[in-house]
Amino acid sequence: MGRVCKRIASSLRRKPPRLRTNRRGVRLLIELAIEERWPSGDVTRSEPPRPSVTLPTPRSTEDAKADLEKNNPAAAPPPGAPASQRPMALIPDAPGVFVSGRGRAGAYAIGAGAVGEVGNGDPPKRVVSGLVIKGNVDPTNLVGSATRTIATRVISETML
Repeated sequence: MGRVCKRIASSLRRKPPRLRTNRRGVRLLIELAIEERWPSGDVTRSEPPRPSVTLPTPRSTEDAKADLEKNNPAAAPPPGAPASQRPMALIPDAPGVFVSGRGRAGAYAIGAGAVGEVGNGDPPKRVVSGLVIKGNVDPTNLVGSATRTIATRVISETML
């Protein structure tokens, strides 16, 4: 019997569930889901490198900005904001062919793709193709240790 089962059994013995006087006992079917997670909340299972393709999404910039404002109201500048505040600019996912995976530091994708040229308008007016490196890296995963998370769920309960 594992440590989790022993701990559950000891806490049930220490404080047993209350039953009505006309009942002899209870039978519970409990599901335990145990996962190791990094400090960022990602699961610790890494994914081996695999090929992936990101297709371009043909849509207008104004339509995409409206979606962004609807899904994330904090992304839009508030009404009456100072003129020095940058206008809202989209960061679309770079289309192309990539080798992607996930490790301890985070998710990554390296390959050939197309991105808007930096410093050439907002949104960029020129698209450049070449080597693209994209992903999300969380440095807390590098210095922190994994934590075991345990989720429980009562599947069935029968009074005896």
